[in-house]
Amino acid sequence: MTRDGAGLATLVDRLRSRGYLSHGLTDEGNPRWLAELGAYTFEPSPAGHSYDRLDRLFAALVEREAQVGPGASDAALVAAAGDDEQFAAAAALLAAELGFPSRVVVGARLLDTDPRGWTPPSCADGVCRGRHMTAWAEVQSASGEWIPVDVTPQHTQPVTPSVASERDPELPTATDPDRAEAIDAVAALKGRSGGDDSVPAEPVVEPWFTGWVRVAVVGIAVLIMTLVPVVAIVIAKAVRRARRRRGTARAAAQGGWDEYVDVGIDAGRAAMPLATRRELAAAYGTRHGRELADIADRATFTTEGVEDGDARRAWELVAADRAEFRGRLTRWRRLGTRLSTRSLLGRATAPRRRPTTPTAHVDERWRAVRVPTSSARGRR
Repeated sequence: MTRDGAGLATLVDRLRSRGYLSHGLTDEGNPRWLAELGAYTFEPSPAGHSYDRLDRLFAALVEREAQVGPGASDAALVAAAGDDEQFAAAAALLAAELGFPSRVVVGARLLDTDPRGWTPPSCADGVCRGRHMTAWAEVQSASGEWIPVDVTPQHTQPVTPSVASERDPELPTATDPDRAEAIDAVAALKGRSGGDDSVPAEPVVEPWFTGWVRVAVVGIAVLIMTLVPVVAIVIAKAVRRARRRRGTARAAAQGGWDEYVDVGIDAGRAAMPLATRRELAAAYGTRHGRELADIADRATFTTEGVEDGDARRAWELVAADRAEFRGRLTRWRRLGTRLSTRSLLGRATAPRRRPTTPTAHVDERWRAVRVPTSSARGRR
């Protein structure tokens, strides 16, 4: 067989002759397409024209040819059932394999071009109905013209049974009627073998992972998965609070202010990163916010800083304002503030480096601004 147009025509003709037209898995309800085919033997066919569906179509044809052998007629090689779309896609793949550009077209038939008469009828008097719809393949010639190719398979010769299913067994079992014995039904044996010997019953071991044990294990697993995130949030906040209280009095006072802000954020207040401490304390509206802001400002901006008593006072004010924040909320909202992750995820507090000189304590918002000293100006 050649790889030109004649070779492609031969392959398409074999595909149609060895295929069988079918439009569904069942013939329930006597569909109209089944009645229009006349004396037709129904053959089920799955829908779709994916690569897997077409691979099974070609595999059925190749397997039948291997079973029957070379030289068999097309009637003996009928093995694949499908519709117009599936055979159009199969013909397009054959054309592509031979090097022809190809495509699948779905539409109504306006002219009768099939000499075999297997395709649906063409539109009559310019009126097209559903039975005139079909699919075909188009192949591009060397001149660039797209040539339509009829692909509808035949529907007169049904799919023949598999040869393998009709083959006699190679090693048949010999039967001697004189020596044959009657065998009791399995249900009538009731634990006995063919003779009178009793068959010992095997002990039945009940599985342990059933009933209430399974319910208890699953319940404990669900409880653990529920409590682990809650415990993790509580521990993370406790570790953060302990870390902020450690260190020098200056660091503890600034940590108290950070804790105050995080408590407000967990209670639903905005972070307000551009506001001063006094502005934020006024916005939060707690009784001790202003005093706490003053202590934190002294620790940040003054050379004398704060003492241990001021740091302890700052954390006392934080505890009082925390109680005030939560006192404004309902019981469930108070529980929500304890388990809130807003302060853990939405406001990252950068670690402060321990200053080497008292004048190095500035607000975090101004760390990106560098003011040249007088000695630096002189060197310029």
